[in-house]
Amino acid sequence: MKKNFLILCLLTAVFITATAQKKTVKNDSIHLKAISLLSQNNQEKALQLALQEIDKTSKNSNEEAKWNSLIGDIFNKNQELNKALYYYKKALATNRFLHDSLAVMENYLKIGKTFNQKYRNLYDVRHTSKALQLKDSADFYYQNIITNYNNTNSGAIHLAQTYSNLAFLYADLDKLDSAQNYITKAIHIYENKLALPLPLNGALNNQGLIYIYQKKYDAAEKTHLKVIKNVKDTTTIKALGTVQDATTNLAYIYKKTKKYTKAFEYYQKERKLSEIILKKQKAIEIRTIEAEYNEEKARAEEAVKTEKQRQAKKRTQYALIGTGMFSAIVILLGTVMYRNSKLKAKSLAFNLVTQELNQQKTLRLLEEKNQQKLLSATLDGREIERKDIAQTLHDSVSALLSSANMHIQVARKKSANSIEELDKSQHIIHEASEKVRDLSHKLISAVLLKFGLEHAVYDMCEKYSNTELEFELETHDKIPRFEQSFEIKIHNIIEECINNIIKHSKASLATVAIDYSNNILDISITDNGIGFDTSKITPNSGIGLSQIKARIENLDGIFTIQSSANNGTLIKISLPVTNT
Repeated sequence: MKKNFLILCLLTAVFITATAQKKTVKNDSIHLKAISLLSQNNQEKALQLALQEIDKTSKNSNEEAKWNSLIGDIFNKNQELNKALYYYKKALATNRFLHDSLAVMENYLKIGKTFNQKYRNLYDVRHTSKALQLKDSADFYYQNIITNYNNTNSGAIHLAQTYSNLAFLYADLDKLDSAQNYITKAIHIYENKLALPLPLNGALNNQGLIYIYQKKYDAAEKTHLKVIKNVKDTTTIKALGTVQDATTNLAYIYKKTKKYTKAFEYYQKERKLSEIILKKQKAIEIRTIEAEYNEEKARAEEAVKTEKQRQAKKRTQYALIGTGMFSAIVILLGTVMYRNSKLKAKSLAFNLVTQELNQQKTLRLLEEKNQQKLLSATLDGREIERKDIAQTLHDSVSALLSSANMHIQVARKKSANSIEELDKSQHIIHEASEKVRDLSHKLISAVLLKFGLEHAVYDMCEKYSNTELEFELETHDKIPRFEQSFEIKIHNIIEECINNIIKHSKASLATVAIDYSNNILDISITDNGIGFDTSKITPNSGIGLSQIKARIENLDGIFTIQSSANNGTLIKISLPVTNT
């Protein structure tokens, strides 16, 4: 009896253990799904899934802490930093209760990084008491990681990241010796405890940058050359980006140390790396779009095939039924059944043709949608290239021309007599600088990059206004800064609409109205020109409205146009905005 009782207890324990393991595997699978959604920038679905799952977890459990930490990551990615801190601290409290030292270190790191981000958001006023309080909070949590590291056998990666973050925190405060001390400790961990070449080279780049801040150009040069030597595999964008950072800093070092030949050489290398990275990014975007298109097309074709098979089977069944009935009552209803059979066949054929036409229409819409995506990706690439070229002209070529002009001025001062060739050279360099500046401004608005969309559109209206056509800007409230690539896209769309007014409208007055509220950016562009028939808009009509519409729809926006002969034109654009 006692033996049977022990066997029963053992079987019960095995069953409970197996059930718990099965539940853990399922929870891990859901958690990985939520992380995948977050990595795909689908924060809304990731948050919905996380909130559903956290309601099912036990109080003060590892699962509860894990989900709270992930919810913090979601809000952090949305730049809702106060909400992120709330959930990170909930996860920290649970992990402290569970005495999970490694998880506590990870929570400290996430909280420290979030306070660090809030501090960097106040970079222009970083020495104010409000900003310094945020810095002290970040420092407090980072120091807790260093203290807790002694209580765990792992966590070296967290410690290395902490030292790297502390280095930049103190570099922002111009405490460069402390910054150099922390980055050196991070590099020591990466070199001796972790086989992670990419973070190591990133830390070395940061160390080289701090050497530049300290004006220790020889040490900075050696450090960045070491990074370039360390990177063996340059097939990934991250590795290429690391080499590009080192190359850019070397060009700056050689410029500062007046080694202009080497500076120009490394500026050239940096531009080549930019082109390679851009091509790889474009290739990835195009492959993604093609994969989505092929997947959607395959599903549509499979649906067509399945429907045809179903209809064929249905016709076969009707034929068998018709044949049986015909055999049973051939004498009495032969004529009637024959007519019914013909009518059914025609009806089925008509339905099949109609369904095939609808499916072809669906495929055509899918093709048009993916053509719009390809067009948008191409235009995005062109905007990135224009921005990079403009920055190169402004930061590199203009700097080199200024340097050449300075050397000529020194030569003129040293010469006792006026040399005509030096005067001509200086005049040529001045003219070249003007042309480079003008070309840089044509490629991308400097006002846009420095002051944002509202100021750039105002500058555009001022620039294009004349005695025959006046442009006005209307805004209800101050328009905030948006994410830079978004501002460039909207600026280009407005500029295209203004160019259309100049070329085609024969108007004397045009107005651009911008309003932002409830995360919606509304733009209306009106003119009192001759108008046109909107039903005749085609991709080849010469006014680019089809491309503008495709760009706006790719941004999940709404584009409408109202116009008729001699009644002017009204264009309305409404776009959701996720980041300001």
